[in-house]
Amino acid sequence: MTVLGEPARLETGPRRLNLPQQGAKGTCEVNGVDAAGYKAPIDPADVTLSYDTGALTVTPDATGSFTVTARAGSGEQVITITAGGLKTALVVGIGTTQEVVDSFGDTANRRVWTMRATGSVSSTPGGRAADGLRLDYDFTQSTETRGIGIWPVVDRFPVAGKPTAFKLWVESEGYNQRTRLEVFDKNGTLHTIEPAFITEPGWQQITYKVPSGIAYPITLRRVYFNEIRPHMQYTGTLILDELTAVVAN
Repeated sequence: MTVLGEPARLETGPRRLNLPQQGAKGTCEVNGVDAAGYKAPIDPADVTLSYDTGALTVTPDATGSFTVTARAGSGEQVITITAGGLKTALVVGIGTTQEVVDSFGDTANRRVWTMRATGSVSSTPGGRAADGLRLDYDFTQSTETRGIGIWPVVDRFPVAGKPTAFKLWVESEGYNQRTRLEVFDKNGTLHTIEPAFITEPGWQQITYKVPSGIAYPITLRRVYFNEIRPHMQYTGTLILDELTAVVAN
């Protein structure tokens, strides 16, 4: 059994809380940390909080943590925490912004990727807002899983900040294809994000949620689409427009 010494500092878990919108909730706990680095939770009754009550509501819960609720729609707030003569702070970001990673107006920095298929990448004026990226493919050459996608000419595409998700506009023909996005984390580990199958024709915005706890910064590897049904044999076209990174405020 480890016995906690006299707390030397306070620490919150997590150290930052991101609430995507007004009304969103998150939880945090307050820990006392001794000189040896051992920590233990502090009872909410022994904690004093100072924060903007017009922007946040903070209440203790039955687990010994605090529930933080966003009252404001956007911005960054600071909760000042004191206990036993020690002080720390929890930063709370409310809302998100979307940063354009690639508008696909220029295809020079992208190359086509295929698996058991042939395909091509080109620029098209038929994008959702302006020029888009056109993927033409032939999925008639195998009954195994086939794929079409794009990846950067430089192999990995750097992404600034700490995005919690990526959003991509796709015009599909409704062939019920699987879509995936790949990112590398700071440690070089590859993460494959699979949000859904694209079942409807026409323009739709696909959201790829970045795994929680990923080590930032991250780099983008490729976006691709698969046909996994052996009996589906067809040729087709996908148009991509505006890949954005969702970054917490």
